[in-house]
Amino acid sequence: MAIGYAVYRGQMWATVRNVASVLRFHAWAGLQAHPELNLDNPTALRMPYGLAIAAGTLYALLLMWWR
Repeated sequence: MAIGYAVYRGQMWATVRNVASVLRFHAWAGLQAHPELNLDNPTALRMPYGLAIAAGTLYALLLMWWR
């Protein structure tokens, strides 16, 4: 869902670049917060967890009903 949301918002390539940057930073500096790419950044792309939870619940209920 997160990939679909990033594509929908037109942020897929920026997301891929950011993930690569965070991985490089962690490889160099260890497991500490990236100075720019973290949850405190107001420009970060956010997706509500409720949407993913609801979709997964609906999928599970439909699978149980279908059988």
